Amino acid sequence: MAIMYLIVITTVACLLLLSYKLGRTTSSLKYTIPLIAGIVSLSVVVISYFYGGLTGMGIGVVNFAIFIGSIISIIIISLSEIIKSKESPMNKSWSFLCFLNRFIHIVLLKNTYQKSNDSD
Repeated sequence: MAIMYLIVITTVACLLLLSYKLGRTTSSLKYTIPLIAGIVSLSVVVISYFYGGLTGMGIGVVNFAIFIGSIISIIIISLSEIIKSKESPMNKSWSFLCFLNRFIHIVLLKNTYQKSNDSD
């Protein structure tokens, strides 16, 4: 299960970095990159059902985690754009980093809380 968390977190981080870097030149790429990643991973999940066996199930689970990561990155990008539009121009550069910092802290606190409850 920890591997799935790592896949989701890595997917979110990679998609956010790609969207941020490529979104500077074309603003539509901010949403397009995570959307394409989600569609591709969802199609691989569907194809993995036809593959069958444990290999097909493993491929499906990994790609489902990538799909969840792409959905989370779309939500983060949308929320950061909403926050940026409401703030003054001077704070725009820091809003994305602050939001990402809060998100990471929430995920880490959730994981440590779950681990402490599992040990009880």
